[in-house]
Amino acid sequence: DALRCPSVAAVDALLAALAPDQYNPCTLLYAEPGAARLAPVGLREHRTPRVLAPGLHVMVSGIGAEHARAREQRVLSALDPAQLANARPEQLLAALTGLLRAHDSRPDADDALCRHGTQAGTVSSFVALLADRPTDSRFWCAVGPPCRTEYLDYSALLPRPLLQMEPIP
Repeated sequence: DALRCPSVAAVDALLAALAPDQYNPCTLLYAEPGAARLAPVGLREHRTPRVLAPGLHVMVSGIGAEHARAREQRVLSALDPAQLANARPEQLLAALTGLLRAHDSRPDADDALCRHGTQAGTVSSFVALLADRPTDSRFWCAVGPPCRTEYLDYSALLPRPLLQMEPIP
């Protein structure tokens, strides 16, 4: 449904009109040049999407929950935005996927980014590098637990150019 929307504003309106049980709980990242949002979907109460300013953002499962804070903090403390700004895409991919494959830094930390559990765990992972010029944007995905699944380049799936996208009928 979100992919059928022609703009970030249209996705905002779609999400505002959703019934709480219309989708299973998840976090939706949606963007266009000049605007990006993270929105919780499928929760009992409607929550306003978080507006993302240009720069580094971390998205882990359970955003906003206490158990997600240690993982968010681990990523933010491991990455230097100044160094990232000057890195080539291949360097960024190596740094980010290395983090996404990481298990707990110590037994009591609960800061694993790749999690394995009996009821839930990390089933996939992605790195999206969204550039000012849409043709420079890149997207890699591990379709499986990232500690044992290769990240493949799915950049060809990104609309090019994004500004000329037609709404899906």
